[in-house]
Amino acid sequence: MSMKSNSAFQRLQAEYRRLSKDPVPYLTAQPLSSNLLEWRYVVRGPSDTPYEGGIYQGKIVFPLEYPYKPPSIYMLTPNGRFKTNTSLCLTITSFHPDSWNPSWSISSILNGFLSFMCDTSATYGSIETTQAEKRKLANDSLGFNIQDPIFCELFPEITTEIKKILDERTAKLATQNSILSSVEQSSVSSMSTSASTSTSWLNNLIGNLMVLFCLAAFAVIVRFILNSVAEIQ
Repeated sequence: MSMKSNSAFQRLQAEYRRLSKDPVPYLTAQPLSSNLLEWRYVVRGPSDTPYEGGIYQGKIVFPLEYPYKPPSIYMLTPNGRFKTNTSLCLTITSFHPDSWNPSWSISSILNGFLSFMCDTSATYGSIETTQAEKRKLANDSLGFNIQDPIFCELFPEITTEIKKILDERTAKLATQNSILSSVEQSSVSSMSTSASTSTSWLNNLIGNLMVLFCLAAFAVIVRFILNSVAEIQ
């Protein structure tokens, strides 16, 4: 193993301990158990952004020359801001080795990434979508992530949190559907009762009209008979 790779592993191990001790708001990261040079990170969508409520997974691939050369950053969860599985062009990535500063840590890399994610500047790997599309992807991001076994392995607490949220969504939807079904049944019952009442009222009206018609006919017949008798006399 070269001195450069030793340096990279030592630096990454130190940064892992630092991240475990001092977590970064909205962000967390873990190396793969099989490869210390590849990390998975999780970004939580900040409040008052179209990403709010979303949980996004990505990966950072470090070169053996790290920290003297910058890493590559990818987004894995559909998000509406970046293409997935595409190396992103940021000043903190391998696209700009001349601007890289070896003192930058994983925390500073992820903070810079989150800041750029909430921005609207275009770069290689970025995409344009509507606010509504971003919000929908934020909502869908939870179910997407727990289909990834690596995500579930590296972030068990977040996986448990996501499953709880999805269960609550399912229960809420079932309740809403039950209420809607009850309202529909009540509406059908009311319409049926109203129709029955209308039919009964119509039948009564027809019956009353028939009685009046018969009385009128009887009166005409009686008058005719009386007139006939009067003429005979």
